[in-house]
Amino acid sequence: MERSIHYHQALWSYRYILFAHRFAGSGTLRGVSLHGCWIYPVRRGAVVAPLRVSQTLREVNMAGKNSTELVQRFWREVWQAGNPDAADDIVAEHFAITSGDVYIGPRNVFKAWVQGFLDSVSDFKFDVVEIFQNESGDRVVTRWVVTGKNNGFMGMEADQTPIRITGTAVIHVGEDGLLQHNWVERNALEVYRQLNNSVG
Repeated sequence: MERSIHYHQALWSYRYILFAHRFAGSGTLRGVSLHGCWIYPVRRGAVVAPLRVSQTLREVNMAGKNSTELVQRFWREVWQAGNPDAADDIVAEHFAITSGDVYIGPRNVFKAWVQGFLDSVSDFKFDVVEIFQNESGDRVVTRWVVTGKNNGFMGMEADQTPIRITGTAVIHVGEDGLLQHNWVERNALEVYRQLNNSVG
């Protein structure tokens, strides 16, 4: 029979899971093995669904991080500052972006792609519209807007036509705090049609 750790009289909080993980070390807490145990977290006096320790230590570890801050740094230092090299301290070496079902990675390839993107939009400006993370902290979603002028975007003639690009990014944040992958969907077709009409 699997052992259980009960929160007596519903007085313990979810923070106890973080405490248990922090002192668990190689899987023990003060000599008590956590492997195969179940934890019954309590939130606001009510017991919620039990969590199996062996399956949830990773989520507990991620829960202690503000992953939106990590992603905000990515937007601020790489895109808003126009500095692809800043990615070296923010994303994993194998980091990649998937945009329009096209894989762009690893990190060195991604950095070159960013520089090309920045070069193709003069007066580049990147704004975060909305950003939030899931409960475990390993996924962060951002809605963003890029504005500027066409300087050869998508291979079009650099006529400096004003452009507005909107998109949604889903970013995987690793346990080490480094960004692992970025899935992006953007209004590329609409922007292309706009630029094509301006040329015609």
